[in-house]
Amino acid sequence: MHRDVPAHDEHRSPPTSTPAAAARRVAQRLLESAEAQDWAAFGELVHHDAVFEFVGRAVLRGRDEIIEFDRSIHDGHVTTTTDLWTADDTGRVWWRYTAAWTDPATTQQRRTTGASTALVRDGAVQSFLSWIDSSFSSSPA
Repeated sequence: MHRDVPAHDEHRSPPTSTPAAAARRVAQRLLESAEAQDWAAFGELVHHDAVFEFVGRAVLRGRDEIIEFDRSIHDGHVTTTTDLWTADDTGRVWWRYTAAWTDPATTQQRRTTGASTALVRDGAVQSFLSWIDSSFSSSPA
């Protein structure tokens, strides 16, 4: 399950008609479709020749490889919360997130934080770079 936490001014909606707002909407829909495991919608939001890099973990090239990787990590047991967003009129989008899941090997609750950036072109993500805290802290009980 993915959810956004409102920024400081939760009553003010972001503008909807700027290139930055359009890029942000694409990135948000990408995350929402991964969490919903809607791989057709996810694929429509990724350029056919996109490159996704998960720093220290994997570099993925092309829509099919990216979909398969995301499908392997979004199997319904991961919950992410995004609490900050920023975008600019060049199509770059940045967000910070927290992910929580149950470790299948230990059944222990795990939690990590990270940040991602994406470059959106023509209504789809062309490149994506994500960092996570690899210490995977245990969640409080």
